[in-house]
Amino acid sequence: MLIDVHGHIGRILPNRREFIDVTNLIAKMEAWGIDRTCVLPVSEHPEGAYLESDTEDVLAACARYSDRLIPFCNIDPRYGNRPDTDFSHLLEEYTARGCKGLGEFLPKLDFDDPRCLNLYRQAGRFGLPVLFDMMDGPYSYGLNDDQGLPKLEHALQACPETVFIGHGPTFWAEISAEVPAETRAGYPTGPIVPGGAVRADYGLCNGVVKRTRSGRLLLPVSSVEGSGEDVYSHPRAVTVLISDDDGLNWRETGGRVRLPMRGAMEPHVEETRDGRVLMVMRNQLGSLFMSESADDGLTWSLPQTTGLRTPESCPELTRIPATGDLLMIWNNAPYNPGFRSHYGRRSQLTAAVSKDEGRTWENVRDIEDNPARAFSNPGCRFTSDGKAIVNYWTCEYLPDWAMQDIIDLRVAVVDTDWFYAG
Repeated sequence: MLIDVHGHIGRILPNRREFIDVTNLIAKMEAWGIDRTCVLPVSEHPEGAYLESDTEDVLAACARYSDRLIPFCNIDPRYGNRPDTDFSHLLEEYTARGCKGLGEFLPKLDFDDPRCLNLYRQAGRFGLPVLFDMMDGPYSYGLNDDQGLPKLEHALQACPETVFIGHGPTFWAEISAEVPAETRAGYPTGPIVPGGAVRADYGLCNGVVKRTRSGRLLLPVSSVEGSGEDVYSHPRAVTVLISDDDGLNWRETGGRVRLPMRGAMEPHVEETRDGRVLMVMRNQLGSLFMSESADDGLTWSLPQTTGLRTPESCPELTRIPATGDLLMIWNNAPYNPGFRSHYGRRSQLTAAVSKDEGRTWENVRDIEDNPARAFSNPGCRFTSDGKAIVNYWTCEYLPDWAMQDIIDLRVAVVDTDWFYAG
């Protein structure tokens, strides 16, 4: 299902002949293959350049197409002009009538104006995410914030129960670390330099969520931490995002794991029998490195080598249900800094078993071994009858040892007993 979270109806100022009614909106959805649209009122704010687009207009329009349109509500925080105005009577009514969020929120106020914080908190208590527009400057519409978005950060800390959905030129500009102050109120152009105030740099590789014995969910991620000559040379670090409410909310843990050169990338995690959590990661050092956590993923040890050789490539770490042993799947190939790419060929896709919770590895066996091809980014799941479903991609090496840009997906179905043979 494709959902557009930012739709409008109404008469657009200053040219009032431009009118988008609900039938126009549905026609656009049909033309663009959109299943559902969130319709955002804006007329509550005097800065909003729309007429016939307040909450009542939106509710009436959405009622005509309730299977396609999702109404949001809007409230001006200056209503009552106090930092403690009670908006609960409005929020209770709007949620009862089907509103699923608040916005587009675009008063020309500081993002953390006390009147805004008051409304954010109350929206959070009613379970309404706040979709805001940020455009720094004295004129037009949109919330204001300083370079680095300190006011947004203050609001996030002051309103922990509220979900925010970011929008607008200043918000987009702050995704990049290099934002000239004079361009923050316009639509940003050019490449994104990692390290901006808006953290949009989490990366996943076969992003496997694991649940620990405590019920906590762990999502291993990598993050860009600086700039490089190109997208392939930015230094990276790894960590986990954790959720203690079955995935409703996520937060980054306090510690990141770093390594030299390009850093640590593409982590996978698995819990041990004694309650530790292991994290294995891609790197450029010629060996798989592993870190561990003794506090359910909150902090991580300095990474140590596993002794398993590898080029720069993504490993998989999981557990074999039938035996409880750990299973590693990775490229067991020589490390070669002079090779065309990734410090060596990814030509052997190998499995190994650990019976002592990751301290040693045995039963080393190749799933694939073809020096003319690369095999990469494995993932593994076990069926109820003990078969491993190993997915990975593969491509040919060209005569100059560059990877061909045509990639095939493969699946190997492996009996549990195979991992222990040989």
